Amino acid sequence: MNLKDKVMPTGTKFLEFRADQEPWTQYTLENGAVLRARLVLVKVVDEGKINPDGSPQYMTQFQQVMDMTWPEDVAREIEARRKGMPQ
Repeated sequence: MNLKDKVMPTGTKFLEFRADQEPWTQYTLENGAVLRARLVLVKVVDEGKINPDGSPQYMTQFQQVMDMTWPEDVAREIEARRKGMPQ
């Protein structure tokens, strides 16, 4: 079933959107690992409500996406731990 086919309360509708940019935020951890993260917009719903300043109120849903890389010494330590774990 398409999201647009679902029954919504009166005055509520899904808004179409396009990603103009989805930049990564990058963090370097003390062990040298690099963590990259970003939020990806999944859904926007106009509930037909207005904020006190007169702007429309939207409900949004995001998905968190993460990526991580490690220096060689940390990667070897991770692999050693993995081999020591029961499968």
